[in-house]
Amino acid sequence: MIYEHIVVAIDGSETAKIALHEAIKFAKDSANTKLHLLHVIDAIYVNWSMQPICPLDVVESLRNAGKDILEEARTQLRHLGVKKMETHLVELNQAEKRIADKIVEAAISVNADLIIIGTHGRRGVNLLVMGSVAIGIIKISPIPVLLIRGQAK
Repeated sequence: MIYEHIVVAIDGSETAKIALHEAIKFAKDSANTKLHLLHVIDAIYVNWSMQPICPLDVVESLRNAGKDILEEARTQLRHLGVKKMETHLVELNQAEKRIADKIVEAAISVNADLIIIGTHGRRGVNLLVMGSVAIGIIKISPIPVLLIRGQAK
């Protein structure tokens, strides 16, 4: 099957980089495949130190980090000969849903036929505490999802 629009959720982690490499294989197999690199800024943060901070500074820092992650991925794709790509920087605000919801919404908006995301493979208490964006996507996505397992440490 040839996928025309693939959303690749990236967060700068090693697991996301592995998922991106798998997406590159799809793009190189078909000149018609367009990769949509997606980074979600989670503007919900906890200030554990309870020191005064400016929320706008935090959000701007998250935006800049997200732009850097997307640009690094874009540069890598260009270097590897992938020509059809777009980057998408999406923000999740406190009043909104979860990261998984934003990824699925973005995939639907670009008519994606596949979502590729890395998974850390957490289990048990780690999964309960950390949650899983990948599981959230699988539960709600009307689009097929390809999970790429990160490397065991």
